[in-house]
Amino acid sequence: MQDMNIREVLMRAEHSLKLSKRKDWYKVLGVSRTSSIAEIKRAYKKLALQWHPDKNVDNLEEAEAKFREVAEAYEVIIAFKYHNSNACLYFGTHTFFHHCK
Repeated sequence: MQDMNIREVLMRAEHSLKLSKRKDWYKVLGVSRTSSIAEIKRAYKKLALQWHPDKNVDNLEEAEAKFREVAEAYEVIIAFKYHNSNACLYFGTHTFFHHCK
């Protein structure tokens, strides 16, 4: 009985850890989930210019990481908005789509 309780607590902790590592792509771009495609594109262009490695030569490593993250967020959101309007977007460390019914 106690082993079952320990196993259940461990499973909950692992699930909580997994949830904490997920990225909110909308938050990366600073837009809401109800934003239009035009608003998302505007936010992407602004952040891409802000974090472009050529404009941040003093802080190149961080700029490259942020630039990649912004580009990935844009790709994930746009793919979701254009191609999977009937799906739920899974905010993971990779691009996942989970169909909801």
